[in-house]
Amino acid sequence: MAAIDADFSCRSRAETLFGELYTTASAIRHALSHLADWMKPRSRSVPVPLMPGEAWVQPQPIGVVGIISPWNFPVNLALIPLLGALAAGNRAMLKPSEITPATSDFLGQLLTHISHE
Repeated sequence: MAAIDADFSCRSRAETLFGELYTTASAIRHALSHLADWMKPRSRSVPVPLMPGEAWVQPQPIGVVGIISPWNFPVNLALIPLLGALAAGNRAMLKPSEITPATSDFLGQLLTHISHE
């Protein structure tokens, strides 16, 4: 809250709580509860000429995902895409907005701390 207040001196506390923190926490809970299902291979039907073959879709990461987040909701619009990239098994590079320097610094410290645990 302090970092966002430093960048948006006139933003209401309720807007920050609902637009940034609650939505991000909800997305994290959703991903944690569905991640095992998202990772499972899913079977697919095969054409008759390939019978009795089997086919399936195996989710795999694509590599490194670049995320450029905008200034207007700097926590939500940085962390939710990051969550999706990491949930898919990718690495990610996050470039927060230069218009919200206090929030960007906070996110950098937070993510550095989390990555070292």
